Amino acid sequence: MAEERPTEVLPPAEGELPPSGALAHWRAVDATPHHLRDHLKGVGSLTASFATKLSLAEAGELIGLLHDFGKYSLEFQAYIRSATGLKNPDEDDYVDADSLRGKIDHSTAGAQHVWSRLMAAAGSDQKAMIAAQALALCIASHHSGLIDSIGSDGASGGTFGEDRFSRRMTKPEDRVHIEEARRNADAEVLARAEELLSNQALIGSFWAAIETRVSPRSGEGSGGSDGVGSAPHPRTSRGRHIPKGTPRALVARGHLRVKRRTDCPTRRRCARG
Repeated sequence: MAEERPTEVLPPAEGELPPSGALAHWRAVDATPHHLRDHLKGVGSLTASFATKLSLAEAGELIGLLHDFGKYSLEFQAYIRSATGLKNPDEDDYVDADSLRGKIDHSTAGAQHVWSRLMAAAGSDQKAMIAAQALALCIASHHSGLIDSIGSDGASGGTFGEDRFSRRMTKPEDRVHIEEARRNADAEVLARAEELLSNQALIGSFWAAIETRVSPRSGEGSGGSDGVGSAPHPRTSRGRHIPKGTPRALVARGHLRVKRRTDCPTRRRCARG
């Protein structure tokens, strides 16, 4: 019998990921990899669930699915494999992980992907443009907290009044690696993202959710059924006196048992005006 020879594992071609696929995290306690495909799909499922409370399940899934899209870059994969010992220090693309910790941008790629796709479809639709910016901001800000879209000082090398959002959305390929991420991304992640981005109802549901929460409630205030008019004084509610310092939310939800204004011993300190 001919001697069986082990199958040769070829190195990845330039610009491609190893056959084992992209990693999102590495759990050191039991040396378990967390693959990026599973991470993105799992976070997308969670954010869809959370956003369901706002009637924004698909928008929630989209930002979760693409929040770490930039981790498909070879730069990030070299970093995480070097940091966890999966890459041999003698390999050409081994890097000093400690010096790169927190310095590899993996959030802008997903934001740019959403922004470019939605803006291409928006045309002159202002609502679509605003929705595109809001979703891109969620992705770009998922580590830092909500970023300032307009510069308010000279920090970060910017200027007062600078359009920081546009600067982030035009950050160059050599720092963002969006095209590399698109090439290396798992097919099912790209397919689901495209399905969500192509959904005509995405923008409509975004604005419906906003308008539901910012429009006056029917019948509130003294202006009639359309809600237009002067609202009750913040320290009174339907003829009842509300003690000074009471949170407005408690008053609005009717969680208070209050005395009549004329019976309140602190009425002088809490008087209107």
